[in-house]
Amino acid sequence: MPHLLAMETGKWGWLALGAFYLIFEIVVPLLKKRAAKQRRMAQHEPLSQPQPSPQPRPQPQQPSPPPPVPTHHRRQTVAPARPAKVALRRETPSAAGIVELSRKAYEPLLAFPEIAPIAKLEELEAKIAAGATRPDYPTSFDLLHQEVVTTILHRVPGLRADAVAAADLQQGIEEIQSIQDLAKSSDRLAVGWLDTAFVDAVGLALLGSPYARLRFQRLGASGKTHILALQNTGSRAMSVIPPLRILGPAMVTAAEALNLRATGFDLRARLNELGALDGLVRLEIAGFGRAIHFDLDPTPAIEATERMLIGILKERFPAFGEGSLFDFARARDVGRNEELAAKAAKGLVEADEAVETSGLALLQTVLLLSQHLSSGHLRSVAAGGGGRVRARGADAKPERIAITANPSALVEAIIFGEILTRQRGR
Repeated sequence: MPHLLAMETGKWGWLALGAFYLIFEIVVPLLKKRAAKQRRMAQHEPLSQPQPSPQPRPQPQQPSPPPPVPTHHRRQTVAPARPAKVALRRETPSAAGIVELSRKAYEPLLAFPEIAPIAKLEELEAKIAAGATRPDYPTSFDLLHQEVVTTILHRVPGLRADAVAAADLQQGIEEIQSIQDLAKSSDRLAVGWLDTAFVDAVGLALLGSPYARLRFQRLGASGKTHILALQNTGSRAMSVIPPLRILGPAMVTAAEALNLRATGFDLRARLNELGALDGLVRLEIAGFGRAIHFDLDPTPAIEATERMLIGILKERFPAFGEGSLFDFARARDVGRNEELAAKAAKGLVEADEAVETSGLALLQTVLLLSQHLSSGHLRSVAAGGGGRVRARGADAKPERIAITANPSALVEAIIFGEILTRQRGR
């Protein structure tokens, strides 16, 4: 081979021969020696190598705790725990405040000897606590109240019979021979809302005018100002909710009977704002293929409802310790407390003053502010009592919410914003 290269290529042949010699006689042996040295070093130091390695070689020698398991546990215990703790620190104080206020408001009622066993059996305290943690609470206080008192009315032995007697409903709907007769005698319709009258009478005795305003707000917002819906079921037994045009004036008269006339609780003015002090009532009867409508003069039904409410308030019920709801309200000084609530609510809305009431007056303040503050702000007032919170009025500036500029946060903001918008519009 060297002879061939020398004969045919001259000096270039010698250069090629030198290159081959350099590669195969010098470079290759050096590489082989370096590789052998690295192998020997690896054999002499087997224990120090796994320490910097993320996946150590001795793994098969420890089968019981495999390496992936500790890493997995660390992710479960550390990552989700942080947002949970932050949420508890943010929500628990407000929720605890409104739950405690609500529980104490019902405590005297649930403590009566004939009511206490039913309250325990039906777990009414747990229902109150659950209702007080709803996102729309305390704006939905009236819904919780209806559930609690309706349960008491139907489960305490003899209480509903006593309520019927107190309501002075001798003439029942069984004397009505036709729908036309029913439409002409709107006072006979009052038989259908005896349960509602009892629940609202207890609400007035328990919380006074703030409860009445909350009921007005509920019926007005749901469109039940002048419409009385009646479903034909083939039975003469009725259970309906009267429109605000009937229930509102009757509750005003009942509040006056309880001497609940605190400044700032002008119930008639509120009814006038809602358009519930004049006009006929439209009776809507469904169940005949198409709805049947009659226009009713509400005056007889208003007078019958007034008699029901006042009779229930002044009757001495054995379930209430042989006393009346009027005595119950006077013993708890509901009128004086609502005066304090009116003053506190007015100061907060008009001058951003601190709310310094407590107990029953604080709960009444929170209910009165339900038309001015969001549920979150109401719970803050209930939790602190003295904290300042700016009310939402015509000149109030919109709240600013900081949103981090990452895609997931923006998606959450859009979704939750849509949900909250729908809830407020209901």
